Amino acid sequence: MRGMRGLLLFLDGLDDDVPPDAGTKWIYGAVTPLLFGLYASSIFYSGYVTIGRRFSRAQVQAPAAYWLAGAVIGFALLLHCRNFWSNTRRLAGWSELGILVCLIATVACLIAFVWTAFRLF
Repeated sequence: MRGMRGLLLFLDGLDDDVPPDAGTKWIYGAVTPLLFGLYASSIFYSGYVTIGRRFSRAQVQAPAAYWLAGAVIGFALLLHCRNFWSNTRRLAGWSELGILVCLIATVACLIAFVWTAFRLF
């Protein structure tokens, strides 16, 4: 139940204004998405991802790993649109559209990941 509350708070916070400082723009809008992108590219390169903690690990192979990498890239682009585009005067008008597209792509990739990895549907 705590996870759902956190998700709802995150989605509610997407409407809030981003602080207009250079730190938010470059740290959360450029560096953090770049790190997420590097992680996603390592998943694409290796073809698998290990999910879980110390004693309960599961290794997910391609193509499910590729869908998870797509979701990570979608989240990285969402952070970029929210924190970088919103703080750039020329791109501020496009930030809400970018956030919406990235959110839809991330959810679609997560659904495809669950479909291919766990065959629940």
